[in-house]
Amino acid sequence: MFGRERQGSALIEFLAETEACEIFDPPSPAKNFLPDWYKRMPNYSTPEREVGQYGNFNSTIKHCMPVLDAMTAGYMLTMPQDLHVTHNQNGEVKTAWPVDGVTLIESHNLEQISEYKIDTERWSPVALKLINRWIVKTPPGYSTLFMSPLWSDDYRMHALPGIVDTDRYPQPINFPFFIKKNFVGTIEVGTPVVQLIPFKRDDWKSSTGLSTKEMKTEWLKATRQSIFRYKQLFRSQKSYS
Repeated sequence: MFGRERQGSALIEFLAETEACEIFDPPSPAKNFLPDWYKRMPNYSTPEREVGQYGNFNSTIKHCMPVLDAMTAGYMLTMPQDLHVTHNQNGEVKTAWPVDGVTLIESHNLEQISEYKIDTERWSPVALKLINRWIVKTPPGYSTLFMSPLWSDDYRMHALPGIVDTDRYPQPINFPFFIKKNFVGTIEVGTPVVQLIPFKRDDWKSSTGLSTKEMKTEWLKATRQSIFRYKQLFRSQKSYS
């Protein structure tokens, strides 16, 4: 059967930059931060489960394992302290935070991304930088993808994605981001802001061809059941703790 292999656990470490930084929450499993819209979503599109024309149930996205696996992949870095956002008389973004002596936000020169088209209808055209106090350490051969939380419905800020070889880089990684246009308010401590997804580096080649008879037969067998087809027959369980 395809896609059922399970390998042993790898260790990811979150190391405080200094003892003083231990007051800030380290990244923790993304499964602890399911978005509110997902929690509210019913399992079925009608009050009760119904069978459609082709024998399939009226399941919602709540039954879609690829979506769940995406939003629970890896770990979540949260806002380490309250971030207060205002604007000055010229409309420029101003930030403040409560912990004295610990920088939370710096700015990026927009010339660094001069050719990147910023959606100024959605985001303030100012590149800010979230100062992270945790070093991410992965085993040899593993890197980490950093990005805004997947499937999030919190649009107050947007972290720009990047990949770091965290098995070799010995410093905390800071995150460039944009603030929602005209947003004034507080992004509270504990708000999910960056999703960390570790992965094993491999060299890849690509090819094209036709699917095999075995693959077609495996799928036809799977279609005999109407629900949980992918979850029960093809999905590999992921674990982040």
